[in-house]
Amino acid sequence: MKNSSSVLLLLSALIISCTDISDSPDSDSLTEIRLSSGIELHSKAAYPQTDIQISEGEQVHVWVDRNIDLYPELYGQTMTADGSGNLAGDYKMYFPMNGDNVNIYALHTNAYFPDTDFPVATFTHSVQKVQTNLEQYVDSDLLYARSKDIARTENTVPLRFYHQLAKLQVAIVAKDGIRQSDIAEVTVNGTRVLANVSLTKDTNPNALTIVPAGNPAAISIGTDLSADFSDENIRYNDVIIVPQRVAAGTVFLGITLKGGTNVTYKLDSDTVFEGGKKYTLQMTVDMKSIELNTVVSDWLEGDPIIGNTGTVRYIVNYTDNTSERIAVDKGGSITFNGAGKTVRSIELPDYGKTYLIGRKDMTGIELNIDAGGNLSFRPSEDGYTPIGSYAEMQLINTLDGAMAGYYRQEADLDLMNESWNPIGSEEKPFTGVFDGNGFEISRINVLEETGVYAGLFGYMKGNQALLKDIDLVSGVVEGNKYAAGICAYNNGGTVSDCRNSCMIQSSIYSGGVVAYMDRGKVLNCCNTANILSSGNMRNICSGGGIAGRVGNGGEIIACYNIGAVSCENYYQSREASSYSGGISGLMEQNGTITACYNIGNIYSYTSFYFSSSGSYSCSSGVAGYVSSGGKITACYNAGRITAENIESARGEYVYGIAYASGSNCNISSCYWLEDMSEDGGVSGEVQTDVVKFTGTFTPDAEKYPEWGLGNGETNGWWKNYNGNNNLPQLWWE
Repeated sequence: MKNSSSVLLLLSALIISCTDISDSPDSDSLTEIRLSSGIELHSKAAYPQTDIQISEGEQVHVWVDRNIDLYPELYGQTMTADGSGNLAGDYKMYFPMNGDNVNIYALHTNAYFPDTDFPVATFTHSVQKVQTNLEQYVDSDLLYARSKDIARTENTVPLRFYHQLAKLQVAIVAKDGIRQSDIAEVTVNGTRVLANVSLTKDTNPNALTIVPAGNPAAISIGTDLSADFSDENIRYNDVIIVPQRVAAGTVFLGITLKGGTNVTYKLDSDTVFEGGKKYTLQMTVDMKSIELNTVVSDWLEGDPIIGNTGTVRYIVNYTDNTSERIAVDKGGSITFNGAGKTVRSIELPDYGKTYLIGRKDMTGIELNIDAGGNLSFRPSEDGYTPIGSYAEMQLINTLDGAMAGYYRQEADLDLMNESWNPIGSEEKPFTGVFDGNGFEISRINVLEETGVYAGLFGYMKGNQALLKDIDLVSGVVEGNKYAAGICAYNNGGTVSDCRNSCMIQSSIYSGGVVAYMDRGKVLNCCNTANILSSGNMRNICSGGGIAGRVGNGGEIIACYNIGAVSCENYYQSREASSYSGGISGLMEQNGTITACYNIGNIYSYTSFYFSSSGSYSCSSGVAGYVSSGGKITACYNAGRITAENIESARGEYVYGIAYASGSNCNISSCYWLEDMSEDGGVSGEVQTDVVKFTGTFTPDAEKYPEWGLGNGETNGWWKNYNGNNNLPQLWWE
């Protein structure tokens, strides 16, 4: 058989089963032992229901013991599946009146037992030589269940059955004009059809001793053809075989045409068929040969045939518009051809669910999928929930209590230009911790035409909220009001060590890292992308390389911007204004900027209005407009600053550092590159200590400790004074 080259996908399933049997009856009454065995689910397998339910009318041998060593036997009888998940016998069985727990054993086999005593000796099970219909297939199946130490209960006790033999799913695509009506027979050859089974009460439920016996024989199977191997068109012919080794050179598959032509496939190497495994064989048949591709998976991964466990198949969809069907039932390790590709999504067609992934060149991924096909978080590691896919990250928005969680990114994520729902809102803010862990996030796509908070995160709140080490490398974020790469609205939280390189646009407040800061802090962050605020019917619009607007004591520390920042306001009103800044567009209410720099081009524009006063176009290297106690310390600008204001009474304000207006503003120890702004370093309305330079400058670190060299501790914000093209470089660069 030809095994496909593969990348390992690990899907660890937390299965929620109906095993709650804690309800206790009255101690002085008889309590019947009632048993159930599952429900039915549908897929494109020939007999999918038999994977998760014992078929109606099938017989099961059941034994019940006391959970004691001396004289344990209580009952032994043959019971029948009723087709609705229950087992019924000729007589009722009861829990011991003295309160002893019980052990229950059940066996589905076609072996003959002369009585109902537990088969302590080896018995022989046989698979049918013709398995072309459901009855023959079901009669070939061998199942075993064991439920030990069951306390007295009025609830139904679910038996957990396990498949003991191997299952083949054969899909056939015919060429050369072969039709289904041309096929006389399809056979699986060279396998022994008898199984000598050793069973004891101490045997693990999915690990009986099975020894193949008898002579090899041909097994006839169904002849359904598939148009191709896509999920839409694939059809399976199912067959059960005894676990065994089949030698190289054995004629394993054969198709006999009605004209007498025989087409066969020989094994090219010794092949072992294991119990509890499912082998999906995709056969391409022409008049001369059979080509075969094989996928091996666990047959329900040892999971029980029981109520709410279901048949789950996976389809891996790639961003190059190719896909691959993974023939595996729920859970376990599966393989697929994903080398060099980006996995767009994992699809569960049996549940109608699809989960976006966004991972490239995976050697493994873990998803936590329950019995209903629902995705949830994986267990935490070192106190952090791992995030390794688009879908897991979006769970923060949907699961109860998730907004306060601690999360850590575990790999580069590609958001694939899929519509992104920002995490957190004003009504339901993010209050936890998200650690990007230095991994990249690419191709974000936020188009909040009517929404307010656009960004990777929409709204964070509280002094415990933290976003750190996030690297947003590409994409577009557009918002109706607030738009930023990392977080649209920071209400008291901290954004640390984050990088934005995706384009940002909003109608009011735009920022590379955050759009609006109400208290809170941004430190050790940078922006390299273009930022645009484009107001229309808005009286204010503001854009900044790091933040669009800072207020209520918000702090920006040790950040830089190299992206172009533009703010364009087309509102024809007497209060229309635009504010553009390399670090922040608008800063007020005691906001501070410390140890930051800008080398991006800054531009602002305001259209004409019909009144006589009130319009601004403010562009500055650090903060476009500063008011009400704003403070800027130890910053510099080397970017070009321009502004336009059409037919305005107040005109344009263009400054190397900031335009400051209002009381208690303080701009000190800042430097701006000469000829990069028209109006100088700062406005003349405030006391400042601002110096222009022509090529380089040496800051006064003795007078202003914010210029101190260090490792990011208090005031040690700088690595050197000449490492950034002969200009100061921040400590973390």
